Amino acid sequence: MINSYPLGNIHPCFWGWVIGTGSPIGVLAELITATMNNQSWGGNQASIYLERQVLRWLKVIMGFPNDDTCSGALVSGTSVATMVALAV
Repeated sequence: MINSYPLGNIHPCFWGWVIGTGSPIGVLAELITATMNNQSWGGNQASIYLERQVLRWLKVIMGFPNDDTCSGALVSGTSVATMVALAV
């Protein structure tokens, strides 16, 4: 039997559930950065280069120009992304 309201929220403005930092892709990203041991490299900049490379891959996948005309940032969830978007 499938429940009508599995999350228990029947409010008409409840549009879904936002997955936070505990998502499977977040676990994979943390695994990759943990294997790099970015604390052992001078300046601790390995995570910056990893984020830039992931953003380049996403630009190619989504069909955006692969140059400096578009950029992005990896954030922990929708709330932070909304705050960053409003700040820009």
